[in-house]
Amino acid sequence: MLLVATALARAAPGWHNRASFQAPEVELARRTIESIIGPGAVVITTDEVGRPAENIDYYTHAHALYLRDLERWRWKVRRACRAFLVAGHDVYLLLPTSSERGRDAREQIAPFDVTHVVHVEARDAPRYFVASRFGTPPLDIYRVSIPAAV
Repeated sequence: MLLVATALARAAPGWHNRASFQAPEVELARRTIESIIGPGAVVITTDEVGRPAENIDYYTHAHALYLRDLERWRWKVRRACRAFLVAGHDVYLLLPTSSERGRDAREQIAPFDVTHVVHVEARDAPRYFVASRFGTPPLDIYRVSIPAAV
């Protein structure tokens, strides 16, 4: 029975499809991300746009996690940003432009400064390790920092 199930699964359409990121795509995305985000930086993103955190974490010198991870750990975005910033990490948000969850995340991190770094059109998203089989919306990358003393 198990052999029949395995044979049927392998015969299903898409079983032999290539992964969306092959070596040339990985290299381009790595160069693109690392031109914006330095080594040791932390990227907070969402799984609404695919699984960019795994790719950023694996293929670059940055670290990444999902808003959903923070929710599971019962950490507010502000708390995570504070912890990473105090530990000396640069912190970035990689979020869909029109996402309610992303808007909420940006609003929750006051009193930190949030600076828009780059807008990413949907067609360019794979250059930032973002590719979803459900379609990718436009994205924005923001840098989070401690406000300068007045």
